[in-house]
Amino acid sequence: MRAHGSVGRKNAPRRHGGRLLDAARDELGLVEVVQHGDRRSLHFGSAIEQSSHVSAAPDWLQFDYTRLLLLATAFPEVADDVLLLGLGAGTVARYLLRHRGDALRLDAVEYREVVADMAYRHFDLPVDPRLSVYIAQAGQFLEAFEQPRDVIIVDLYDAEGMNEEPRRVAFLDRCRERLGPGGVMAINLWRTDPAEYEHMLLQLDRAFSGRILLAHADEANTVAYCFAGALPDLGSPAVGKRVGERSKALAFDPAEFLAGIRRFSAGWKI
Repeated sequence: MRAHGSVGRKNAPRRHGGRLLDAARDELGLVEVVQHGDRRSLHFGSAIEQSSHVSAAPDWLQFDYTRLLLLATAFPEVADDVLLLGLGAGTVARYLLRHRGDALRLDAVEYREVVADMAYRHFDLPVDPRLSVYIAQAGQFLEAFEQPRDVIIVDLYDAEGMNEEPRRVAFLDRCRERLGPGGVMAINLWRTDPAEYEHMLLQLDRAFSGRILLAHADEANTVAYCFAGALPDLGSPAVGKRVGERSKALAFDPAEFLAGIRRFSAGWKI
């Protein structure tokens, strides 16, 4: 059961520093869409912006960590089969659909149906034959669908922080098992709680046996790239070419990205 109600723009009340466009409540709480000038944001009942979108600039990505998550597609030789755990407003899915070719197969898993509804209604997530959206728990989906993936992107957060599922080694093990040869999982980690950050690094290390690269997004976020097999040779021409192409498309300097990336080792924190 969920309550849902759109608000007329002219009469929209103020909310989180902008105009409330839509709000819905399910068993997990409130979901809101707020307009800030030309920018639209998704909120889970708090001032924290889960996603943002500017319709006039569809390639604009507000958060550096989102762009780093998308750079995971540069590591495998082929990155056509992508699994997105956590749809949100559809920012990552929409970007992949715009920038990957016809060979893309994108499965997105979102536990909250109302969030997926908002992505289609308010954030320009297209109906596209390359995209399948599943309303399910991420762990249950991983159990049910066993095909190997080139890339898995994990972005499972709620109003309080990271969901419980990706904090478990069993979940991370299942992600590793669902990667094909050369596959990579990318996950965003919050560093605002040092103990939680260290816990997540240790969990990732247990699941991926140290085959982890870390990229610092900003003062609060680090993206971990976790590999099914050997770490990529960042100095190889093929990897450098893919990183260069993806980095420029995502408004990163490829040389700075490669210089800033670090290999995880036990006891070391970025």
